[in-house]
Amino acid sequence: MNSKQITLLSVAGAGGLAVLASYALIVKDYKNHDYWVGIPESSKRLFYVFWLLAAIGFVWYIVNQVVFPSQDKAGLFSHGSWIRPTIIGVILLCSLLWSIFVFMTFNKQWSKVWTSIVLVIVGLSTLLLLAGEAEAQAPWHRILGLMLFAMTTVLIDPVMWNSKFILYPTNK
Repeated sequence: MNSKQITLLSVAGAGGLAVLASYALIVKDYKNHDYWVGIPESSKRLFYVFWLLAAIGFVWYIVNQVVFPSQDKAGLFSHGSWIRPTIIGVILLCSLLWSIFVFMTFNKQWSKVWTSIVLVIVGLSTLLLLAGEAEAQAPWHRILGLMLFAMTTVLIDPVMWNSKFILYPTNK
């Protein structure tokens, strides 16, 4: 394994575990607040399916990058081997911050702006990954992994959940 693969695996592994650990705040507190911000039960079930698909897509993308590293001769990723791990690091850091910020919004009346901003950053960063892979002519299965991930990180969280969150009264 080369340094590019080790870096990517380290960022994804450590960041992914940190994101999972950060959800402990929400899981412990979910009976006190509606972190679903009024989203109907039927949509929740659909979101659970897409969360699972996003996790599978993200893991597939990372494993694929480690097992079959891309050459990155064109596009965004051709400008440096640090770009992909940095984008993934930003996605994971902002995902970790989301759980902290939403917890603080509900429990300490922090501004909703911080929670919304990190979701938008995750969505934009995911789009950068997808664009970079398209420019590098990545194989279809790598694109599919990112597309599964993007369903949650681009559409569900920063658009659908965020729109409900912005209007939801968090000081109940």
